[in-house]
Amino acid sequence: MVRLRYVNSHSCGKTGLQAVFQALPDLYFRMASDGCILDYRAGNPADLFVPPQDFLGRRMQDVLPDPVGRQFFELVGKALREGKAVAMEFALQVKDGEKSFEARILPFLGEQAIAVIRDITERKRLSLNLERQVKLEKKKTLEAFQANVRIFQLTEKIRAAYESTSRLVNS
Repeated sequence: MVRLRYVNSHSCGKTGLQAVFQALPDLYFRMASDGCILDYRAGNPADLFVPPQDFLGRRMQDVLPDPVGRQFFELVGKALREGKAVAMEFALQVKDGEKSFEARILPFLGEQAIAVIRDITERKRLSLNLERQVKLEKKKTLEAFQANVRIFQLTEKIRAAYESTSRLVNS
């Protein structure tokens, strides 16, 4: 009876965990210390850079193009050496164009690592648009300030000319 309850509870937990992975947009990779991909989870399999048969059992640094693959491998080593999470941002050319990603790599079970990879393309695009908008607003503000300075200078010249003319007429 107790064993049956554990098996049912364990099965429900595994199904629940699979549902969580499917609901989240992130990609998850479990890797050996040499970067070999042991397992993965993808909420949307279409988000994978290559199909699973092309990366399972291969090293991440051999799957991803250089310099991203090399950088990824270095961060796996760093996460395992330091025993804490490390992060990186990178871009990949995919069929829809260039996409930006953030990877967080965490040590797992001693000599393994978990990589959580999130597509940040939209966030990057919005950030770049905001930066452009801020630069444009700064430029407009500077131009308006410079125009006001010129108006003030012209006003001062007109006032001085008016005062000069008034003195001549009144004398």
